[in-house]
Amino acid sequence: MTQKEAWTKAFLDFEKRRWLFGFKQTRIIDLMLQYIKNKKEKICRVLDVGCGSGRNTIALANLGFEAYGMDFVAPAISF
Repeated sequence: MTQKEAWTKAFLDFEKRRWLFGFKQTRIIDLMLQYIKNKKEKICRVLDVGCGSGRNTIALANLGFEAYGMDFVAPAISF
């Protein structure tokens, strides 16, 4: 099974994707914001590669960033 097939299978299994619900800010977002705060350049656009259903992409957009997400698991993107 390829990695793409494994992720698609996991996403389609409701018990394995329960963590996708609840679009709240995650620890990853906290770390990204800390990194951005310490940069000299202003960062206002982000790309979330492997975004799944977009939990972090949505959180970043809600924080005012121009946020884009991409994932190779089509059901996740269309979710």
